[in-house]
Amino acid sequence: MEINVQKYLDAVTNTDFVIAEHTVKPSAVEQDGVAAAIAPMLADAQTNLAAGRIMRSVVTIMSAEPTTIALEAGVVNLPMADAKKITNFLGNDEIVPVRVYLTVANKFLNASGFRIDEVATADEFIANADQYGQSIVASVQEKLAHIAEEAAKPQEEVKPQTVKKTTTKRKTTRTAKKTTAKKTTTRKRTTTKKAATKKTAK
Repeated sequence: MEINVQKYLDAVTNTDFVIAEHTVKPSAVEQDGVAAAIAPMLADAQTNLAAGRIMRSVVTIMSAEPTTIALEAGVVNLPMADAKKITNFLGNDEIVPVRVYLTVANKFLNASGFRIDEVATADEFIANADQYGQSIVASVQEKLAHIAEEAAKPQEEVKPQTVKKTTTKRKTTRTAKKTTAKKTTTRKRTTTKKAATKKTAK
């Protein structure tokens, strides 16, 4: 399965592709497992890619901090949301293989809260759907375990309070005003004393 880069860009920009969205509760993931949770996403990918359609299938785990898992048809290692950047890597007239990418989004995943991994070309994915499905399940399991581990840690985001060091700048301006005031008073006193001594001499 190949596609012209410009044709892919037009499809994504105009939302002219298949979008499937699924939601699942965290309790269901715990009871039934990750494989069952993302099974609809894998089925969507197999059906649409086999039919030659550009697609994006999403499963959202509706926890307090939701985790978004998606399979996307793309041409470079970029999510569909950043499709405009594709021309930085490929020419508009190029014809390239359609590839399948796994994306996971959660603020506890990493510093950016997002990760994208290439799974395979669309043709490879279709020919070995079960094999790639198992690897996707394993990858998602690993990421969910990491997210749960990071979410369980005490939140160490109480560091913005240390940026209150503006008081030191105010002290320097006060000392500068005091020194200028002292210089003006000393000059006035010396002039009055000289005038007094001249009058007594006469």
